[in-house]
Amino acid sequence: MRVPLAWLKGAAGVILVAWAAWLFFLWQPARQVELHSSNLFARASARDWKAVAAMMSPDYRDAWGHNKERALADAEEFGQHFFSLRLGAVESLEVRVESGSAAASARLGIYGSGTPMAHAIIEAVHELQEPFVFRWNKSGRWPWQWTLAGFSQDELVARYPR
Repeated sequence: MRVPLAWLKGAAGVILVAWAAWLFFLWQPARQVELHSSNLFARASARDWKAVAAMMSPDYRDAWGHNKERALADAEEFGQHFFSLRLGAVESLEVRVESGSAAASARLGIYGSGTPMAHAIIEAVHELQEPFVFRWNKSGRWPWQWTLAGFSQDELVARYPR
């Protein structure tokens, strides 16, 4: 049985249109920030600090005045208290995109086991009611080029000011 060439062209056209629609959806700024945030949580859970550093903007600043290097050093120090660690959004991420920047916010959960300090961190984070807010900046012309510019959490800022 021979397949008519017109059918093959039609099928190729449908596949091309579906692929273009998928890329259009995937490359939307809100979707990219959501994916980058999920990747950040996964990399931090794996304690892959080099990968986390690669996602951070060179001019990173958080609510406590930490720069990129200080924030990574603190994260690594906290991570040493965990035998196993998993970070993740407790609720779906809410993303707000503005011109060249975005904010992703959600309550976070920390799960795992470790030293008594690890359990204190887990408990403290689970008691928080306000969301964590991650600020992302568009860092290049491609749709997937976003870097973490900083983060904050109002309750933590109030408990542990600069």
